[in-house]
Amino acid sequence: MGVDVPKDINGRATIHIYDTYYKNTECRIIAIDNSEKIHIPKQTSILVPEKQYRSTNGIFPNLKLSQIKEFRFQTRVITNEQK
Repeated sequence: MGVDVPKDINGRATIHIYDTYYKNTECRIIAIDNSEKIHIPKQTSILVPEKQYRSTNGIFPNLKLSQIKEFRFQTRVITNEQK
């Protein structure tokens, strides 16, 4: 897994994470602000299953980088019941 340096782009916090992609998994990025509130970004992912690669970008339109305490990258296995 890798993380590019988070940036402010046009006043919006932005982060790019790449990880190993496994079949039947999904991911999300969240941000925890300085008040401990969780924020969900506008997120896009690109999958390259044959190379087991996933590239995920998160843009937080209402947050500047200075307002963010930490980012978290979460993955989970999707079961048949969740499909």
